[in-house]
Amino acid sequence: MMIEFGHFAVVTALILSVVGIVSPIIGLKSRNAVWVIVGRRAMIAIFILLSIGMATLIYGYLAQDYSVKYIYATSNSKLPIFYKIAGLWGGHEGSLLMWAWILSFYCMLATLIHWKSQPVVMPYLIVIESIVINGFLLLILFLSNPFERIFPVPLDGKDLNPLLQDPAMVVHPPLLYLGYVGLSIPFSFAMAALFSGRLGEEWVKATQRWTLFAWLCLTLGLGLGGYWAYYELGWGGYWGWDPVENAAFMPWLVATAFLHSSMVQ
Repeated sequence: MMIEFGHFAVVTALILSVVGIVSPIIGLKSRNAVWVIVGRRAMIAIFILLSIGMATLIYGYLAQDYSVKYIYATSNSKLPIFYKIAGLWGGHEGSLLMWAWILSFYCMLATLIHWKSQPVVMPYLIVIESIVINGFLLLILFLSNPFERIFPVPLDGKDLNPLLQDPAMVVHPPLLYLGYVGLSIPFSFAMAALFSGRLGEEWVKATQRWTLFAWLCLTLGLGLGGYWAYYELGWGGYWGWDPVENAAFMPWLVATAFLHSSMVQ
């Protein structure tokens, strides 16, 4: 029942992401700020709902509920507790949910922190972030659903991939996601500035700390991931690490360039 409750919470978050897209647009067209406030409240509600979805899955891991297909595929009764929790991001479906949850947290923070200082660009920022969240939730619910049940219920799980049973697994993926997803805020500010016509330095100043924090998380995640792949896989050096690290390295290069250029600006 808990899993179905979490599933329902994520479905509701998908519906509210549509509200986050539509209501600020109505507010801009009608010049009625109440609609923009509705969009901001939708952002807060989405974070709460996705937190519920995450919490129910974690509960499923701790309760060893192997009727959930994703938990069955990434956990086992003999795993230590911290590996059971890390199993949440040990596969595709759970990683996407965690990605969406972190994204909703960043969106909520951005709307709360910059609500008074960036009133002109805020409706556009809410729309853009809601579109991104909506895309991820559609992918999660229709193509990579971590709440799917299996019958008959297995007696035990398949186990987490042995390569992932390492202390770095607990820290490395969350660091990468904090870096990856954090860069959506500077992107949304840039697009909001473009759509609103406010192309001055305000949006650059507003995004500097966001960019720096995301870049720092991505840097730490890459360093830890490179070392992990080096001693775990032994692929011949730090530049022979696994493809996930190479994929993370590309946005790190772009973020480094943007960080330097924004400081010059």
